[in-house]
Amino acid sequence: MTLPAELRQERDRRVPGVNAYYHDEPTRALLHRAADALEWRLIESAPDDGRDILAFWHDDCIDHHRVVFRSCTNDWSDGIDLYQPTHWLPLPATPEG
Repeated sequence: MTLPAELRQERDRRVPGVNAYYHDEPTRALLHRAADALEWRLIESAPDDGRDILAFWHDDCIDHHRVVFRSCTNDWSDGIDLYQPTHWLPLPATPEG
């Protein structure tokens, strides 16, 4: 999943005047975080601190998406099996309550 070009342009656009409220710095920062979270990243850039990520890989005509973590042996695992993902996304915050 990648961010559509029009959203990427909107994320980076600065608009003076009427729509300036939409492009204040806190809003721009939020747009950047949201856009970054939508774009698949190469697995080499994944965190190595043990936190869970959403991983992707393609295997024999099947696209796999699975929540995994990097184990102490530097392997990607869901706690049962080991995987070789090619891309990753950060997981959203868990709901409260």
